[in-house]
Amino acid sequence: MEFVYKLLNNLFYFSILLILISTLVSIFINRIKKDKCLKDFNKDFVILELKDGKKIWGYLNVYSSGLELIYPEPYLDREDHHIELSYIIYKSELNNIKTIYRLLEKIEPKKLKKRNKVLKGFKRKNLFKFL
Repeated sequence: MEFVYKLLNNLFYFSILLILISTLVSIFINRIKKDKCLKDFNKDFVILELKDGKKIWGYLNVYSSGLELIYPEPYLDREDHHIELSYIIYKSELNNIKTIYRLLEKIEPKKLKKRNKVLKGFKRKNLFKFL
C-alpha cells in the first residue's frame, strides 16, 4: 500500500512538472513567432503609411509583439519638440497601417534575388502562350 502512495505522489509531481514545461515551451514559441508577411520586410528600409495619412520611414524590425522603425538618423519631432530615434507600433495597432512600401533600390542584392524568385512563382500562366 505504501508503494501506491509513493507512486501517486510521484505522478502528481511529474504531472505538475510536465504542465510547467509545456507552458514554458508554449510561451517561448509564441514569443518568437512572427507574422510571415511582415517577416519578409525585416531589416529593410520601408515607408509605412498609416490610415490617418501619417508616413513613417526607417529600417523595419519585426517582433512578435509589434514593429519598430529605426530612423536612419535622429529625427526632430516638431509637434512634441523632442528627438526620436525610432517609432514603435504595437501588435494591437497593426490594423492602423494602410500600406508598407519597400524601396527596391535599398534592398540587399541577396534579398532582391529571393524576392524576384518568389514573384516569378506568382505570374499567371497564359494558355495562349502554349498554343
